[in-house]
Amino acid sequence: MKVHEPHRLVCGSVDGLPIHQMLNGTHADILYADPPWDDAHMASFATMARKQTGVAVQPIRWETFITGMCSVLAGHVKGWVFVEMGRQHAERTASYLRLVCEDVTIHPTTYRSGGQERPTTLISGHRRPGHAATWRVPADGGTGGLRQVLAVLSSVAKPGDVVLDPCCGTGLTAKACLRLGLTFYGNELNAMRARKTASLLESGATVRIS
Repeated sequence: MKVHEPHRLVCGSVDGLPIHQMLNGTHADILYADPPWDDAHMASFATMARKQTGVAVQPIRWETFITGMCSVLAGHVKGWVFVEMGRQHAERTASYLRLVCEDVTIHPTTYRSGGQERPTTLISGHRRPGHAATWRVPADGGTGGLRQVLAVLSSVAKPGDVVLDPCCGTGLTAKACLRLGLTFYGNELNAMRARKTASLLESGATVRIS
C-alpha cells in the first residue's frame, strides 16, 4: 500500500512475507501492538474481515500468529517491545515473547472507554542489551487507547525512531506516531482496515485526543 514517506504500510499476515519484505534491510526501534490473543479472536477477526470485504479470510492459529510476530521481532526490532492484551492469556503471550526479548514484564492496566472499564494488560520487554527498563503509562494509571500509546511511546522514543505495529488495525499506533513525529511502519491483514490506516498516513492529519 502506498503511503507518504517515511511511513510504510503493507497488507498481509504477520506470519507471511509482506512484513519481512517491507522491513528488508531496515529495522524498527519500537514495536507496539494490540494483537488478537487467542484462537477465538483469530476466528472472529476472519469472520469480520469476510463480512467487510466479501473475501474469505482463513483464520490462522494463535500460535502461528504469535510465532510469526516473534520472528518479526527477532529479525527486525532492536529496541522496545509493547504488546497490549486481555489479562486472561497475558502470561501465555509473555512466554512466547521471552523467547526473543529481555526483561519481559506483565503490567495490569485498565482500558476506559465510553464510561466502561475493561481489565487489560500491557506486556513490555526490550531487545537492546543493557537498555534501562524505564517507561511510563498515563498519569491516571492507564486509560488504554490513544492516551496510553502516546504516553508509552513519548517516554521511550527518540527523534527519528521507527515504530512498528504488525497488526495495526485502523491506525491507533499510526495516530500516536503522527502526533509525536515518529516514523510508522504497519501491517494489517484486513484490507479495509489497512486502507483506513493508509488514508490517515497520507492525509497527515493533526491527531487530537477526544
